[in-house]
Amino acid sequence: MLVSADTVRLAFLRTTPPPTIANQALLARITGETITMAPTTVVSGELDPSMQVRDSIVTGAATTGAVNYEASRNPWLDEMLSAAVYSEWGVGSYNTIPLTADQLIAAKELKLYTIEKDWTMVDSTHSYHRFLESAIAGLTLAITPGQPITGSVNISGGPMEDPISTAPISGITYLDPGSNPVMTAPLVTELTVDMGTVSTRCFGTFNVAINNNVRGIQCIGELGQREKVIGRIETTLAGNIYFASNDMLQHLLDQDTFPVTLKITDSLANFYEFEFPRCKVTGAPVHAGGTGQDVVVALAMQALYDSVKGSSMLITRGT
Repeated sequence: MLVSADTVRLAFLRTTPPPTIANQALLARITGETITMAPTTVVSGELDPSMQVRDSIVTGAATTGAVNYEASRNPWLDEMLSAAVYSEWGVGSYNTIPLTADQLIAAKELKLYTIEKDWTMVDSTHSYHRFLESAIAGLTLAITPGQPITGSVNISGGPMEDPISTAPISGITYLDPGSNPVMTAPLVTELTVDMGTVSTRCFGTFNVAINNNVRGIQCIGELGQREKVIGRIETTLAGNIYFASNDMLQHLLDQDTFPVTLKITDSLANFYEFEFPRCKVTGAPVHAGGTGQDVVVALAMQALYDSVKGSSMLITRGT
């Protein structure tokens, strides 16, 4: 018998900087994952009288992939949001006001993790695939009417542990993510673009993408990346608005700046709120696709640094 994907348990153990509670791994609520170490192989150029290949050489390796999830209020997603923006909850100030413990802004602190997949084998033993010195490269949210709010966490991983283990890491406790309800599109309580609320504009989709441009450094004597270096945080917003006015197109032509706010909730009133104080339209095409089709504005926006607020974003969590 083969191993089922339903047996996997995915955990994130922060290693740098150490978390407040040491030796605690966060279990992820996921719908799927594609984390893998991909080797770089080179075919030997050695000449051989047989006129055949003499060797295949592993010259490097990189761990990449994504963790897919349905949004819910849980410790793992709290951690992924803070790692994506190089920050800690409650650290810093916004509009010169100190943050509360449930607020988050962009900063410059790189977090590294040991990511562990725990597979239950058919004989009830376990196989642990671990990816060391891994960073969070970004995070997305996707909202579609009538659907759960989904997203992905992008991984910039380090080397895979060798040898592959059949035992958990000694001394580690695993924090269960809980069972708060999944957040859904009908429960979005606020979606404000340029002061136009969700009730005054009809959005067909809305997406948030945070890319922090973390990059790995390769050195002689290492298989894969030795270190990670932080990059610029770039946040893009996109959505389809059913065409009813030219305001977004006019903002593009005038290069206006404006705020965007998104608040996603669950049936128990748990929430994440995203405030982007200064945004610009980067695209607003309007097309007549064909007969029987609705006309939409394919809106694209870039979140920008606000020197007054001191950040390009403010994320608030709550219950």
